[in-house]
Amino acid sequence: MNRVQKLHLIINAECIPDSSRRSNDLAAATVNDISFDVHLSTIDLRDMPYGLLTIRRIDNVIKTIPSGGLYVCLSLNRASKCDRPSTLCSGPTCVYQLSDDRGCCPTSEVPD
Repeated sequence: MNRVQKLHLIINAECIPDSSRRSNDLAAATVNDISFDVHLSTIDLRDMPYGLLTIRRIDNVIKTIPSGGLYVCLSLNRASKCDRPSTLCSGPTCVYQLSDDRGCCPTSEVPD
C-alpha cells in the first residue's frame, strides 16, 4: 500500500444525525494532524443498520505513507451519546477499511 485514498469506519447508526437533529456527534477528524472532512451515511450489513464514517481524499494531502504510518484522530462531542469509541463503534472494537491506490481494501479492528 503506497497511498491511502480513504478510510471507512463502521459506527453505531444512532450516531448518524438525521434531519431533526442538526448536531454532529463527531467534533473533528485529523489524519497526521491534518484536518479532514468527515462524511456520514447509513448502510445495511446482514440486515442490520449501521453508520459509516468516511474520510475521503487522504491521498490529495498525504501523497505517500510516512515511515511512522498514519494516525487518525476522531474528536467526539462529550455531550453526545456517542462520546467514546465503545459507543461510537457499537462495541469493544472499531472496524475500519482502508482503500489504497491499487484498489485494495485491507480491513481490521482497533480496540477502543
